[in-house]
Amino acid sequence: MEATVEYISNQEPGVGYCEAADRALSAARKTGDLELVGNALFECARSGANAGSEQRVAAIRQETDHVITQTGSEPPPILLYAKAYCDHFFFELDMAARGLERAMKTLKERDDPAGLSLAYTAYGTCKLGLCQFDEGCDAYESALKYNKKLGDDLRSAII
Repeated sequence: MEATVEYISNQEPGVGYCEAADRALSAARKTGDLELVGNALFECARSGANAGSEQRVAAIRQETDHVITQTGSEPPPILLYAKAYCDHFFFELDMAARGLERAMKTLKERDDPAGLSLAYTAYGTCKLGLCQFDEGCDAYESALKYNKKLGDDLRSAII
């Protein structure tokens, strides 16, 4: 949570967000909870992207991929989302979209409208980047549908 607050409060890229994300990742690793680890990895990736650090995002991408492959069952959607975020950063949009499809499958099974709204938004961005406009627009419509369940007007306006 500290990393998210640091992200929201920083108006420019800085070390504060990266440091907070690193602390979150260290604490999450100690718990062994894959959801917490996934959230922390996502924050680390986002902090690297905001700081313009390809090295940081690449390292987080590699670690996220490692954690996903070490998971005995289907990984938590946040791990797949974090990996897709890194893939998108490196313009590997097809790979990012495939990871998001896996995440959305689990999110649907969980009936998680907040997760589905985020995942479909990201999926739409990937599909538009791949010039698959119908699929991109459909994904954004799905994101709006799930977001309406949440009642988050700001997020709906962003989508």
